[in-house]
Amino acid sequence: MKKILCLMILTLFLISCVPEEKTIKIGFIGPLTGPVANPGVYIKNSFELANKQFHSIDGKEIEVIFEDGKCIPKEGVTAAKKLLDVNNVDIIVSAICGGSTLAIAPLTEEKILISSVASAPAISDAGDHVFRISSSADLFAEKTANMIKKNSKIGIIVENTDYAVGWKDSFVKVYEEEVTGIEYFDSGDKDVKLQLSKIENTNPDAILFLVQSPISATLLVKQAKELGIETQLIGNEAFFSRQVLKNLMGDTAEGLIVITYEYDLDSSKMQTFLADYEAVYGEKIPEEMYGALGYDTYMVLYDALKKCEDSNCLKEYLYDIENREGVSGIFSIDEKGDGIRKFMWWQIKDGEIVPLRI
Repeated sequence: MKKILCLMILTLFLISCVPEEKTIKIGFIGPLTGPVANPGVYIKNSFELANKQFHSIDGKEIEVIFEDGKCIPKEGVTAAKKLLDVNNVDIIVSAICGGSTLAIAPLTEEKILISSVASAPAISDAGDHVFRISSSADLFAEKTANMIKKNSKIGIIVENTDYAVGWKDSFVKVYEEEVTGIEYFDSGDKDVKLQLSKIENTNPDAILFLVQSPISATLLVKQAKELGIETQLIGNEAFFSRQVLKNLMGDTAEGLIVITYEYDLDSSKMQTFLADYEAVYGEKIPEEMYGALGYDTYMVLYDALKKCEDSNCLKEYLYDIENREGVSGIFSIDEKGDGIRKFMWWQIKDGEIVPLRI
């Protein structure tokens, strides 16, 4: 009996000596291959950079597990299941793709799901555990509609993705003037001249391009130029990409107007981030805004985790974010979990991208 009692005491002692779990796990799903890989990798690297700089809280290490979702909802779901069931992550980051974010949302109801860039309007109603530091396409569409002059007739060409179609739906809902026509193309299409010609033949005052990837943005503008289209071209935020602008410089995109978040490239936060990125990865980041959003996503989570140990606390913290100053600019999070930001317009003039005063 004494031996049994001693064994029980020894067992209890050993259990009490087992060290407490000292790892906080974050799963990251983004397009690391495929047509949207460039921004996906910049977001991933920047998130990773922040993790290298701020890697622990009160002795607990923060481990980030990266998965390639390829911007395909089915791949995103597979990655999310692995992160939840195998890696036991506490939080999932869906970097950029709206369709993937929406597909993942039902799997993460007991966790936190946050996106750096996804703008699909439907994300606003995906659950009270779903957040993003980017704005909904509803806001982009509203600002674009307000920018376009009254009595202007608009033609629209849309990439057939959840994000771009959601953007279009939001714009049509708020634009009070005439939409002369809407044409669609699929990601990966090499020829969109038929759609461009159809829209041009409706005699719009401007053509609005709504795309998901820099590749699609470049394709539309180049082929519009080849067709001799002189109608004013307007691009969504996917056009504000160094990759796109580099491909389109010269007279190819002269006059093109694009919208993006308001941010200060010369701010101390941005300059520090750019220098740190180059020091770690050995090259300048080609798309500073994508990187800044990735970096800020990590820092939001880091600050939340310093105060919270459960999902309910994390939710409360995220919903309370107001006028936070990050690398990507100033933002708040509203009651839908959406990022609220200011916007600015740019135009290509004489081969240079310059701010457009509206």
